[in-house]
Formats: sequence, C-alpha cells, structure tokens
Amino acid sequence: MQVANLPIQLLQNQQTDLTDKSNELTTMDGLLSKLQTAVQSIQTAMSGSSYTADISDKTVVSATLADGASEGLYPIQVDDIGSYASGTTKADWGTPAANATFKLKVGGETYSISSTDNSASGIATAINQQFGNMVEATVLNVGSGSSSDTRISLQATSLGPETIDLQDSSAHSLFTQSVAGSQAEYSVPGTGAAAVYTNSRQVAISPGVTLTMLASSPGNEVDVTVTRPDSTLANALTSFTNSYNAVVDEVIKQRGSNAGPLQGSTVLQSITEALSQIATYTNNSNSGVSNLADLGLGLDSNNTVDGHLTFTSLDLAAADIGNSTAVDAFLGDNTTGGFLQIVTNALSGLEDSTTGVIKNAESDLQNQITDLGNTITKRQNAVTQMTTNLTNQMAQADALLSSLQQQYNSIAELFQAQQTATQALSLG
Repeated sequence: MQVANLPIQLLQNQQTDLTDKSNELTTMDGLLSKLQTAVQSIQTAMSGSSYTADISDKTVVSATLADGASEGLYPIQVDDIGSYASGTTKADWGTPAANATFKLKVGGETYSISSTDNSASGIATAINQQFGNMVEATVLNVGSGSSSDTRISLQATSLGPETIDLQDSSAHSLFTQSVAGSQAEYSVPGTGAAAVYTNSRQVAISPGVTLTMLASSPGNEVDVTVTRPDSTLANALTSFTNSYNAVVDEVIKQRGSNAGPLQGSTVLQSITEALSQIATYTNNSNSGVSNLADLGLGLDSNNTVDGHLTFTSLDLAAADIGNSTAVDAFLGDNTTGGFLQIVTNALSGLEDSTTGVIKNAESDLQNQITDLGNTITKRQNAVTQMTTNLTNQMAQADALLSSLQQQYNSIAELFQAQQTATQALSLG
C-alpha cells in the first residue's frame, strides 16, 4: 500500500509547488496592477483636467479644464453675455378641458405638444421631453397667499433673438414673450481679431480650456492663467515610486538562500527586465530633462536594497519651474511617446489580459494544477478501488479458510470416532 501511495505523494508535492508559484504570481500580479494605476496617476497629473486656473476676475468668467489643456495665459474680454429669449403664459393656466390641445411655436416653426396631462405641470413636462433641445419649460406660481396663479415659463436654450409662443388648438396665443434674446459678444485682447458673437456663454478658447461668461464687462480684460500644480505631479510620482519599490521587494524575495517559488523562472526574468527598462529610461532629445534623475527620481545611491527608486520632490519642482515644457516632453503620453509610453508598454507586456507574460503564466499554472488534481483524484480512486478489491479478496480468503477449518474439524472428529470404535472392538 505504501508503494502504491508513493506516486500520489509525489504528485501532491508537485501540486503544492505549483500552487505556491500560482499564489506568488497572484501577489506579483496585484503589485504590478497597482504600479499600472500609479502610472495612470502620472498621466492624469499631466492631463489638463488636473491643472488649475487662476482668474483675475471671477465675477466675469469661470474656467473648466479638461484633457488637452496647456499651461499658459488666456485673456478674454466679455462685452455682452447675451440673453435668452423668454416669457410666460398670460394668465392662470387653470384646468383646461381634457381634450384640449396645445402647440409650441419656435422660430416660425409650429410643433404639436403630445400630452395626456393638460395641467401646467403636465404641459411643461411634455415640452421638456419633446422639445428640450429648443426651449426649457418651468411652472411658476405668481399668486399671493392662498390665491394660486399658475403660469408656464419658457426660455430658449441658446442665446440670440428668437420668437417663442405657446398656442391653443385655434392658434390663439397664450404666451407673452418678455425677452427677445441676444447673442453673447467677446473678444481676445492682444490678437487684433474682431469681436466674436456666439449663441453660447461657453467659449472653447483653447483645447481643454473652456471659459464661461458670467457677466458683461466691456473694456475689462480678464486673464485666466492655467498652470499644473507641482504637488499633483509630485504626489503621482511618489505613488509611482512606492508602487515600483513594492514590486522590487517582491522580486528580491524570489532570490537568495530563502528564495521564493518563482526563483529561476522566466516570468521573474521578464519582470526584472521590465523594471530595469523603466528605471533606466533616458531621452537625450530633450533639453534640460533627459533622465529620471532630472525629475528627482533615481536608483537608491546607498544600495541598501538593489533596484529601489528614490524621489526628491524639490528636484521636480526645480525642473518644472526651469523648463516645464521639457518635463512634459520627457514624461510624454502613454500612447504617443516618452517615459509614460515606455512604462505603459513594459507593464502591458506583463499584465495584458491576452498577451501578458504574467496572465499567461497564471493561466498555465491553473491548468497544470487542475490537471494534476484530476490525476491525483484518479490515482486515489484507483488505490481506493484496489484497497476495496483486496479487502474483499481477503474476506473471501478468510471465509474459505474458515470453511476448510470446519471441514478439517469434521474429518478429524470422524477419525477420532473411528479410532475409538476400533479400540472398543479390540478390547471386547
């Protein structure tokens, strides 16, 4: 039985070894995933959405920043914020007949309003649902005390002159337009360009930089200064450094006298090569920033732990103040070039769900573990069946021996009786 169990024990030992490797890969996978997230944080810090806008007069304009924004000065002069065509119904809406129908007229075009609820609220809701791209309807109560006076207010959704009307089925106007509407007007000082007239108070003054006109201020230049806060990028690089070092620590655990389960594996070699590619990246085409050390990132000079990165935020601040364009160019983008693309590609080679070295290794190990488990189960079932068969055979042998013993006893008794009878005859 011990000989029969020996192959199973060897298979179980192999399964344990593979499970240890799988668990370690899962740990490494998680750490590399965090490093990918840290790289994305750098990308986010470099994008316009993380920038800040300093506005010289916040009562005149506000600013919204998005990806694509660049650092710089964006002046604007708001000559007129324009107005939306608007008005209200002439009298209390009351309770129209159930079969009453209404029409909306915008810019000379007439539209039938489809609604089963002819109350002020019902009609306003129908207008917003069916024609919300042209006008916005709201319900107002202009009465006093317990005296209700419900009106429907309509306002165009874009600036500029517009004719709005709300009519009954007989084309009788129920509406008074109080504001004709006008376009907004702004100019960009210093460009010599003519004033711009627009149907929106939002101005896409530059990619990723949108200004919203809040008030008219003729002759008053408002300066919007867009900058990237050093702290945002510094925090991202700190996170990157910590995540990178966590991977390095896990790699170190797989080496030496007490090496982990990935010792000597091709996967560990691939991870090491990726880390080296990241830490030693250089780009000599940039003036002022050519390597990570120029941004305050460098390998541990004390060599207390091989491969660790250190980060000095003051070095980054100095580089950014001295030549922010060079910093931007060196870091680049995760799809178009620079450090971010190199890191992204290196980590994708490990982590890609289809082609990544680690993902494929994890899948392969799981398949091997499953196959071994099936083999062990089959072997165990075979041993169990063998044990059952042997037990049954031994039981049958015991039964046969018992039967033979009974036969022997019967024969012995016959011989004994014959001897007794023979002795009795001889004495007589």
